[in-house]
Amino acid sequence: MKNGIDFVETEAYARIYNFILMVDDSIKNSEQRQSKHHMDVLADITRIVSETEKDPSPQRYANMAAKTVFKKIYDTYDDEYLRNSFGNQIRLDYGTGHELNFLCYLYAQYCRGSIGIDCVFTILVKYFEIVRLFITKFNLEPAGSHGMWGLDDYQFLPFLFGSSELCNTTLRFDELDGSKCYFVAVEKKLGGSSRILKSIMDKDWASINRGMIRMYDDHVLRRSVVTQHFIYGEYLRKDRSQANKDL
Repeated sequence: MKNGIDFVETEAYARIYNFILMVDDSIKNSEQRQSKHHMDVLADITRIVSETEKDPSPQRYANMAAKTVFKKIYDTYDDEYLRNSFGNQIRLDYGTGHELNFLCYLYAQYCRGSIGIDCVFTILVKYFEIVRLFITKFNLEPAGSHGMWGLDDYQFLPFLFGSSELCNTTLRFDELDGSKCYFVAVEKKLGGSSRILKSIMDKDWASINRGMIRMYDDHVLRRSVVTQHFIYGEYLRKDRSQANKDL
């Protein structure tokens, strides 16, 4: 707890959690659309990652050329959430806190009327793809890992919203293909094996989806190690949420 208020007591937490539920509901019940502007932004960042050559010298950890990618993103875009959505430019790592920053970026865009709730998922799917490319090409370190007890060393939301996409289907995992976000998340999982993913393989998608939402709340939003550097802003304020004011 800092400055007398914990993140889960803030208006920002309440809004982000509600936004997750809104996106989840939209994926389940509405046809998903694309936002050309935001897909163009991500296409540009994909180009930056793809065209930046790796440092050929021996690298013990992350490839130092990743710093060039970060600089180009910072020089091109001024949105703090977007800038901080692809990892830490000093530690050259990536984790769920950076993924959360991108969700916050989309929330702010939604609040400004720049995207509809039914555009969020398609933008996220492209973002997940770019992140995997960036991590694998430049060998970014995981910002935090739960090992075999985690879903993935880097990402969480592909599993959460990927399960949302499947809730209205009777497809088994072995019937999925690369058109489904959850399948891609499992097939291209970054890091070692996950006992959690194996343990839920035979559950129905609605149960998996509910579990993912609870787990994201517990392992990301309620973890101070993830939210200690949360970027508060116009739409995600540090004010105590109304629910907590009424307690």
